Amino acid sequence: MKERLHGLRFASDYFCKLKVLRLGRFPQQLAIFPLLSLPNLESLQIGNCYFEELLFQSEGVGGEEGFQNLRILYVEGCPKLKSNLVPSSVCFQNLMTLKVEFCYGIIKLVAHSTAKSLVQLREMRISSCEKIEEIIEGSDGDRDEVKVEIIFPKLNLLELSCLSNLESFCSSGNHTFGFPSLATVIVNYCPRMKMFSKGGLNAPMLHKVRQYEWDDGDWIWEGSLNSTIQKLFTERNPMEEMQYSIEDQGNPSISNTQST
Repeated sequence: MKERLHGLRFASDYFCKLKVLRLGRFPQQLAIFPLLSLPNLESLQIGNCYFEELLFQSEGVGGEEGFQNLRILYVEGCPKLKSNLVPSSVCFQNLMTLKVEFCYGIIKLVAHSTAKSLVQLREMRISSCEKIEEIIEGSDGDRDEVKVEIIFPKLNLLELSCLSNLESFCSSGNHTFGFPSLATVIVNYCPRMKMFSKGGLNAPMLHKVRQYEWDDGDWIWEGSLNSTIQKLFTERNPMEEMQYSIEDQGNPSISNTQST
């Protein structure tokens, strides 16, 4: 399996026009899937796979790797993905929808360098990734007090759900965030999340945080996103947390998906 996937590197003539790709049920735990020969890919859905790495960059090639046409990235039920969703060299300058769930090995979703490329992102949904600690990983420049500004100019919806180890969107005090279009934030069962981010934060269109997507009436607002997250933390329900914990233990790490 590993050798066959690796062989896709040499099949660029066959795959160069591919726009939609759905992958599912790859059982090999050491498999690496190379996305080097899919320059026109617009939608990528990966589910029920044991890939440890999504290989977005060719060997021996430095610099950033961009996927200029990729607009939808949906990764579900890939518990062996390690540390980050993608390498820090990856750019998604036209990505509009990002959804990640049931990926239990991810600790930091994306590096700050990848986050800065998400200028077209409209929707981000992250759920049921039990090891994830922060969404945007801090840079090495934190030690040198280098300020990093990250703007999500078109992000309208952000959902963080069932993330039992999530502590913040970004833990670096040297990262500032701008969300000029953010109108909907859903935060549900993130019991360790005490604040949204340590650095500067600007979300002028946001006036409430919802706890459930299906209940628009169940919302809270304390004047700012950070203050609202702090309020949710202090008012969290221990019994509800225990219920979610029991459900998570009984829920398989890989759910049914369309990505087959």
